[in-house]
Amino acid sequence: MTNRLWKQLTCWAWIAIAVPVCAQQPKLYTTRTPGFDIPYTLNAATDTITLYISTNLGKRWTVVAQHDAQQTLFRFEAPRDGEYWFCSRLNQPTQNGRPVVPTDLQPELRIYVDTKQPGIDLQTSLTTAGEVVISCQVTDVTVMANQVAAEIQPAPGLPWHPFPLSGPPKQTAKAVVQLDGRWQPPPESRVAMVRIKALDGAGNLSIAERRIFFPPSTLRRPQSYVPLANPYTRPLPHQGAIRWPADTGPPQVGDAPAPAPRANVEEAPVAEAQENSVTAAKPIVNGPAIDAVVHHVNRSRFKLEYSLTTPARDTQQVQLWATEDGGQTWGLWGTDQDRQSPLDVEIQRDGLIGFVTLIGDQDTGNKNQPTSGTNADIWVHVDRVKPMLRLGDVQRSVEAGFPEILIKWEATDDNFSGRPIRLRYSQSQQGPWTEISNSVPNAGFYRWRLDPNATGNWFIQVEAVDRAGNRISAVAAEPLQ
Repeated sequence: MTNRLWKQLTCWAWIAIAVPVCAQQPKLYTTRTPGFDIPYTLNAATDTITLYISTNLGKRWTVVAQHDAQQTLFRFEAPRDGEYWFCSRLNQPTQNGRPVVPTDLQPELRIYVDTKQPGIDLQTSLTTAGEVVISCQVTDVTVMANQVAAEIQPAPGLPWHPFPLSGPPKQTAKAVVQLDGRWQPPPESRVAMVRIKALDGAGNLSIAERRIFFPPSTLRRPQSYVPLANPYTRPLPHQGAIRWPADTGPPQVGDAPAPAPRANVEEAPVAEAQENSVTAAKPIVNGPAIDAVVHHVNRSRFKLEYSLTTPARDTQQVQLWATEDGGQTWGLWGTDQDRQSPLDVEIQRDGLIGFVTLIGDQDTGNKNQPTSGTNADIWVHVDRVKPMLRLGDVQRSVEAGFPEILIKWEATDDNFSGRPIRLRYSQSQQGPWTEISNSVPNAGFYRWRLDPNATGNWFIQVEAVDRAGNRISAVAAEPLQ
């Protein structure tokens, strides 16, 4: 006699999610079908079997059904996507006509229902050199990096080929796969198609396609063109540092004074020390004016537009000068030999950088270089660091005389705006999400007033977004009832 529910599961065409599980837990299966049968076998005609279910990872169990030996399976219909735990017991006593729920139930079968196709956010661009650049994020709760592929069709009717990626698709977050790449089309190409295929662990398939049109080859930059890269090669301020010998005790966080407010500017490089002397770094005295616009970006490459007041044929070169210390010192970032806007700029580290474009020729050379105090044409703040976020208590309350949910969190970032927090809710831990508010001050708490007639369960999501677009989110582990 047996009541092990997984006995016949080997014949089910399910794919296991690649996530670690505890040794005491059974394997986790996934299915894209919300309705499925759970078979069982009873050897005694007088036996009964009770099926229990938990939708919150074993914290609470309820009865699904109770059958006798005349039946051979349970039919289950999942109300929504998510992980379901099942357990069975033989000949359970009843109370008020319902089987008793034991307090020591452990999962015998774990099934994740995933009916949604992976989401594909495909961004394509065409550089002035004629390269096709793609950046793609695939989001799905059961997404697997090895099941995501990028393809290119060089021309209509030609076979599809793998798109050259900078590396294999990477799992950058629990439910996010990132892939990037670039492809140089042949000179005769006029149109190509980019395609992303994503298959999740439950067998849901998504396909996204983008058509790329190419300008005539006479208007493209030469293939040898490379972006203007950061010429500063000094190491980072902390590179190669070791701990101060006197700092042998634990850090006294509580006793440390709060740092004074300061601009989000990377420290200026310290001048090389002369023999037997020390040269101190000068303080930053300049920087963006109060009314200056600072462009915040979260990527290492971007384009700078410029225009020439003189004909391009009379210009020897376009020079790009940059400052990393607020305008105190300037360095030649690079030159744009083809004199065609825009300039492709690549930066190796985060910080606030000011740029000035100047025209150089054989007569002036670098005589027109900017001096200390020169105002930048444009300020760019490169910030690729995600905020820090921790979700606190999420509680339902009626203390104010009406139902409300008190949401608490802790979020920190050096580049927050005045309202960097977004709040959403859903009846599923995987969404879809509905806005509570998309612009909340980082006060650490929010009172969400509910409709007195509202019923159901809610998952709460808190998201923190900085000025550069870096974002991080957290979802309450349990729904509010």
